[in-house]
Amino acid sequence: MTPDLTRLLELWRASTFRDFSGAQLELRVPLTDAVLNQVAAVVAARQPGLRALTVTVRSGNRIDLRVELAQPAWLPPFTIPLSLHSELEYDPDQTVVAEIRPGLAGAAARLAGPLGVRRPAGIDLSGRCIRVRLMELAPEGEARVFTSWIRSGRFDSQPGVLWVTLRLSVP
Repeated sequence: MTPDLTRLLELWRASTFRDFSGAQLELRVPLTDAVLNQVAAVVAARQPGLRALTVTVRSGNRIDLRVELAQPAWLPPFTIPLSLHSELEYDPDQTVVAEIRPGLAGAAARLAGPLGVRRPAGIDLSGRCIRVRLMELAPEGEARVFTSWIRSGRFDSQPGVLWVTLRLSVP
């Protein structure tokens, strides 16, 4: 990239892309197990009650979340089987919803609070439903600006890859 183009992009970014008001963009991004596990490692590192988190993407919008708790030490790692809703819920927080599939691990996941695992802000667990509010997870600043542009989203998966399709609109 030339210095002039870099400077122009920086100016647009600094103005939160006001000059592009009304622009629309559709973006399709493959999130591999490796990328998702990098994010999971950051989340786990910020949670004192978690030793490790591992994500495995399956076909049919199924995701397995392997959890290793720091306490109680005697509890072995367990896998929470999730079914990701195919559509992003568009609301002020752009919410991703997953349901815990039935089974023993799902019951254990619901015990995370009583076992001392704090959920990050923006993540709620109610019954068998996990709700992740993207706007609350996005750090202040530019990430929030870009998150606010999301108008709709769709998820599709195949083994090892979660495809995320987002429709964005610059206000």
